[in-house]
Amino acid sequence: MESNCSRVSADEEGVIPMLLLAVLSAHRTELRLAEPDGNEGLSYVSGYISNSLNGAEERAGAIGDFLDREDCKPEGVAVARPAEGEGIPESALRALTATDRLLMATPAEAMAASVTADYLAEDAEDRRRVVIYTDGELDCAVIPAGGGLPGACPIAMADPVYDSPAQLDFLCWVSQIVGRPTVGGILNGEGMELMYAYMRDVIGYHEPAWMARSVRKMGVAAAVDACIRSTERDCRLAAVTAKLLASLLRTEAVNTALRASADGGAVLGGSMVRTAGAVSGSEWPGMGGENGKPPQELLPYLPVLASRGCTRMDGLGRMAERGLIA
Repeated sequence: MESNCSRVSADEEGVIPMLLLAVLSAHRTELRLAEPDGNEGLSYVSGYISNSLNGAEERAGAIGDFLDREDCKPEGVAVARPAEGEGIPESALRALTATDRLLMATPAEAMAASVTADYLAEDAEDRRRVVIYTDGELDCAVIPAGGGLPGACPIAMADPVYDSPAQLDFLCWVSQIVGRPTVGGILNGEGMELMYAYMRDVIGYHEPAWMARSVRKMGVAAAVDACIRSTERDCRLAAVTAKLLASLLRTEAVNTALRASADGGAVLGGSMVRTAGAVSGSEWPGMGGENGKPPQELLPYLPVLASRGCTRMDGLGRMAERGLIA
């Protein structure tokens, strides 16, 4: 059988290389086979998506099955995965895909590459930006001035810097429960469980029986997101949890932009950002401060949301164009 990875170019000068793009996260495994489209871009040939795979072994098996089904040995592989947590080792990826041409990126780096193309394509301002991506785990990248190749920004171990009474009370409670917290320990799946418990057990918001069942079945992050998007049921506990998340995300976005001297501000993306945005008004995350107006000196640092067109897969493809296509 002819391999799906061997495609003759229009001028029949040779074989078009096929690339494997893989986005691996706590909640999603997304695979794409892609080939150069002749216009300095990539064209997707086939794909696979799963939201139910857990652990490196299951994801490695899915990659192997996908390549077997497509009868493909890719010329190069680009992978976006968290730097920490469950991930397929690079050595295993090389053996699994039978190639040494491997490009690795963090989720935020991949998102930043997509943001660069989306936000900066028509933006003449030469500014440094940070991209904060949180989908189960917190990740951050820096887009250099002029929109060059993004680089990792290790904020997960940074100390939280909060100022509002509600934020400080939550931080003090977290310190008593888990010890010294970090930004990465708060703005992730486990941190959202703490926000939910704080609002339920300390502040005293009622947890309906149906919401408790949803939390047991789906986990806090998914249950809260499903609840605030539901048109059939309301839960004040879920809403205030998401609003606390929104407050913390906005504060950390400004703090991170200031730490990184990113006068272009921060761009936020990921599932937790979408949850926060669902309960926030039009003022979030670009406005705030006294009387609804941000301090003038902080205007360049205020965060914005990544557009729907900015995805990790899109950014990974753009990075593969640079790093894997000669």
